[in-house]
Amino acid sequence: MFIQCDCIRKVLASPRLRRARRFSFPSRGGGADQAPFLIGHSLGGTLAAICGALAPESLRGLVLLSAPLCFEAGTSKFRDALVSLVPSALSDADSFPGSLLSQVTVMASPDAFVWSRLMDAAWSVADPQAMDIHARVERWALDEVAVSGKLFQQMITWLYRENRLCRGTLNVKNTQVGPSSLSAPTIAVVNTADEVAPLDSIKPFIVAM
Repeated sequence: MFIQCDCIRKVLASPRLRRARRFSFPSRGGGADQAPFLIGHSLGGTLAAICGALAPESLRGLVLLSAPLCFEAGTSKFRDALVSLVPSALSDADSFPGSLLSQVTVMASPDAFVWSRLMDAAWSVADPQAMDIHARVERWALDEVAVSGKLFQQMITWLYRENRLCRGTLNVKNTQVGPSSLSAPTIAVVNTADEVAPLDSIKPFIVAM
């Protein structure tokens, strides 16, 4: 199932989410060996979906927050801009600096990665608690850890350019994964104002599950 929203408060108040809490993830009897919920945001949600598709029996449920799952051309402005910015002949020999990754994402979607953060800071300035949360999020966002060049090249090519995950042709550990292999109960939350993971980048995958 997926939930559309334009702010997080509406997600938490959604009747569909309350029903999902009660019925989508039934208890398996407790104990230390109880399967966990897996929650992922943005690209982390994409990777969480891949993990869930690889081993759905290991999860009690999957929650995806603004996580793109379909990378067909035209599904999101961010996807199209990112593909045009990153060279197709990208080397996978070296690590990809986190600062460079940040600059690429800013160029692909300045509204999402610059202006929305500045607006949030302006709205938070009169509320010390809100400003503290904003500062913590900014600190987390600036943890620009380098990623493996091979991982970055595979994500851009296999996901963003070739859309292998949604097409069911992504091969991980000699196993093909896609919508049909993700059988764990799944909730996908969509922010209708999100340029990075709009509805069109999520719904095709959920419908194909």
